[in-house]
Amino acid sequence: MLLGAFAAAFLLLPGSAAGVQSASGLVQRGLQAFNQGDYSQARRLFSEAVKLDPSAANFNYLAKAEALTGDMAPAIVHFQHSLRLGNDSADLRYNLGIAFVKQNQIAKAVPEFSAALLKRPQWAQAKFSLARALLDSGRAQESLPYFEQLRKASPNSPEIWANLVRAQFEVGDSAQALKNIDNATSALPDDSSLALIMAQLAYGHEQYQKARYLLENVMELRPNDNSPKLLLAEVSMASGQNVEALAVLKNVPNTAGSPGQVDYIKGRVLLLSGKTAEASPFLSAAVAAAPSNVDYLLAKSEMELAEGSDQGALATLSKAHKIRPRSAHVLYQLALTYVYMQRYEEAKTACKQVVLLKPKVAMVHGLMGIIDLNQKDFAAAEATFRQAIALEQSSATSHVGLSVALFKDGKAAEAREELDRAIALDPRMALAYFWRGRVLSSQGQNKAAISDLETFTALDPDFAGAYQLLQQAYRAEGDAQKASSAQSKYAALKARKTVSAASLEQILLDQ
Repeated sequence: MLLGAFAAAFLLLPGSAAGVQSASGLVQRGLQAFNQGDYSQARRLFSEAVKLDPSAANFNYLAKAEALTGDMAPAIVHFQHSLRLGNDSADLRYNLGIAFVKQNQIAKAVPEFSAALLKRPQWAQAKFSLARALLDSGRAQESLPYFEQLRKASPNSPEIWANLVRAQFEVGDSAQALKNIDNATSALPDDSSLALIMAQLAYGHEQYQKARYLLENVMELRPNDNSPKLLLAEVSMASGQNVEALAVLKNVPNTAGSPGQVDYIKGRVLLLSGKTAEASPFLSAAVAAAPSNVDYLLAKSEMELAEGSDQGALATLSKAHKIRPRSAHVLYQLALTYVYMQRYEEAKTACKQVVLLKPKVAMVHGLMGIIDLNQKDFAAAEATFRQAIALEQSSATSHVGLSVALFKDGKAAEAREELDRAIALDPRMALAYFWRGRVLSSQGQNKAAISDLETFTALDPDFAGAYQLLQQAYRAEGDAQKASSAQSKYAALKARKTVSAASLEQILLDQ
């Protein structure tokens, strides 16, 4: 797009004085160099011409040559100077917009593309560039009418279809985005590249079923291409289909994809499946293959936490933080690690940094609530968990966190209400049954407490504290045999000294 815009044919403006005639000769030679693809020579000649004749046209030539040599900063200055001298053409505005895009100053490109389109309303390239700049600058809703117009004019353009779908996803209209994925792939059924892009968009917006369907079709069209297989493995992993993810990679060589990618996916899948020991060599190999890949480092740090190596996880995260110091994901993982190490002030500092970057992420507010709990500030914990719930009402974990804060603050009845809400949101959430059993036990409702605690141990049989509570409840109900069995189970688990993986759920369980 840049070359097509800047390498357009030039019209020479005649001069009058001897100096200007000399500038005209330099321009002619500059155009010859330009047409031969020697943009550096063209730039030198146009620069000399501007010194002799600082006209709007000559500044425009110089700016184009500068842009085509990749030097956007002076190109922008000279396009703007040409504009001030009276060259307010559609081409100049468009080229200035392209230069801003190349400098990653997308917001500044938008008014230039708009001006170009006002001067030439049917210019499809300017319309597309404007729509794309709006989309890339976070103004997806404004971009949609332009992409719709372009789609109607060019129904077989993969690029227009892909950007339209992206814009619809970003405005939250997933239903229409999915419909247009079907429309696009129906219009261009043999375009495997388009199908792959659509699969990436669907995956990025958690439409895993659609992504899987598209990737399976791409794999049929490209049986020897490992790219769709790798993406399908990642989709399967993200949607909890760990067995499927490993099956997809069965015949994919370790050298496929980017360095370490295959090892990373295998290791991550095994880690998510709770097979930490099996995951370790794969994740270590991935990091060795690409030491600067932050995703690999994050997965390795999670593995190290699962192995109980807090210091190892912290060292790995420190490397990731140096590479990407403003990554909310890295900072959150750092905060979680600090919490697990009981370094609460450092955890709080990391959380505050995450909030500055992403103020509306419920998970980080939940972790701040955990920190308040551990610092025995139950009122602050209650307020923080309520903030997390306001951001994500469907988070059962935040409701449990709030219940713990309320219970610790002597508000057992309110805590029970929050636990009822948590279980309604996630009927298989073991943590909620444990805490409701604990609250009920404190209220003397031992039969109801036993029911919840037995449900918990069925879902999570390896947490010793539950059997201690069960033993007390059974004894209160006069069932000495079950009390003795629960005590034995408690003693056996305490003797085993298992290491629990760091997570909000586990930390809440340990309160």
